Order: sequence, then structure tokens, then C-alpha cells
Amino acid sequence: ASIEQAEHRITTQGEQLQMVQDSLRVRGRENLELREEVAALQAQRDSIAASMQQLQRDRIVHEGMARYLHQADSLFHGEPVIVSSESTAVMVRFLGLKFVQFEDKLPPGTSALLTKAAHLIALIPNCSVTVAGHNEAQGSPEDDYAVSVSQANTVRDFLAPLLPSTAITAVGYGDKQPLPDLPEFSKGKKSRIELAVMPKWDVATK
Repeated sequence: ASIEQAEHRITTQGEQLQMVQDSLRVRGRENLELREEVAALQAQRDSIAASMQQLQRDRIVHEGMARYLHQADSLFHGEPVIVSSESTAVMVRFLGLKFVQFEDKLPPGTSALLTKAAHLIALIPNCSVTVAGHNEAQGSPEDDYAVSVSQANTVRDFLAPLLPSTAITAVGYGDKQPLPDLPEFSKGKKSRIELAVMPKWDVATK
């Protein structure tokens, strides 16, 4: 009888152990599912936070750009200057700044125009500026490129003392970049100086 009782206890304990193991497996699956749900919720939270940050940055860029374009309209009213927004940059195109062929000396009367540009840039804290020179095909491609670089350097050298804390670089494109096909631009014209003003928006609006 004691052997039968022992066998019964062993069987019973084996069944109980199996039940415990089954319960642990179920709980393990539940825990795994719970961890997966928590991970999914965390990913959603992070995605929402990133979207909110992007929306906040877009709002800052939109409001800042609108403010700078309004200031530009006041500064350049009646001048042959087009100020627009392109992505997150403020583009200033001087359509009336025409250098004499193959020269890099500032044309007469342009100092006041560039001084106004410096005033606009000074209103945009923590920005960097790229001066781009463009011209018509006047000689060899190499000569046109060299002249456009030299003219951009002239404008940069004029602006630099007025904006000592602003990083200003100069580039030239020769005749490789005609004006965008927009109503306010004369089609087929290439000669101009452009300023690409890139604010650090997260800093500039604080």
C-alpha cells in the first residue's frame, strides 16, 4: 500500500509540476506579449515626440521666415532685389547688381544696396551667409567661372566688416545657373549676385 501511495504522490506531484510548468509558459508568453506592447507604446511615444518637435521647428521656421521677408520688403522697397524663402534659407537676389564685363570692382551705387543687405542679415542672429556670383557667357567657361568667383569675393569682402560675427563664404557658378523660371525674374538672364542666408532657427528665434 505504501508503494501505491508513493506512486500516487509521485504522479500527483508530476501533474502539479506539469501544471506549474504550463502556467509558467503561459505567464512567459504573457510577459513577452506585455514587453512587446510596452516596446510598441514606447516607440509610438517617441514617434509622437519627434513629430511634435518637427512641428515646433516648422512653426519656428515659418514665423521667422515671414518676419524676415516682411523686414526685407521694407528694406528693399522699390529696389531690383528679390527676397524669397527656399527651404530654410532666406535668398536675396540682386538683379540690378551688374559688374562690368570681366571686372570685379563694385559698380557705382551698389554700396547702399549691400549695406541694406547687411542690415537685413544683422536682424537674423546666428546665421551663415553664402555669396554666389553668376554671370552671362562672356568668354571661356573657365574665365566666366573665375570672374564669378572674383565678383562674389568682392561682395563678401564688402559685407564682412559690416557683419564681423557672421560667417560669410563666396562661391561662383559662371553662367551655369540661370534664374529660376518665375514671373518676377527676366527669363534668360544670368548675371546677378545672390545671398543665401541660413539661420540657425532653434537659436535665432530665442
